[in-house]
Amino acid sequence: MPYTAEQIRSFIRGGENQKVEFKRDIKDRSILGQLIASFANADGGVIIVGVQEPEEVVGADTNRLASLFNAALARTTPRPNAKFDTVDIDDKALGIISVEPAEVIVISERGAFVRSG
Repeated sequence: MPYTAEQIRSFIRGGENQKVEFKRDIKDRSILGQLIASFANADGGVIIVGVQEPEEVVGADTNRLASLFNAALARTTPRPNAKFDTVDIDDKALGIISVEPAEVIVISERGAFVRSG
């Protein structure tokens, strides 16, 4: 189920933690694949692209990000259960990547990573 704008606002107010990561932008599929794999290999979570810490919503190019997301997933083994959505906050589009925990280790093109701390 996609996140609502209010849920995303709540994540932003709460700051980053084990299950929430903010990125101003992501331009490299291998970095995105590493992030997705690290969430899948831990407790799952959400990557919110278009937010600069601590709480500044800057927006993202969600069309480019969707393409990058698909390229990153294509290079992970096994393919994790992850979804890409968009949410508008303050008239700015954010890319929302939700990742479920995996039952087996997910390996990105950069290797196996686990999110901790």
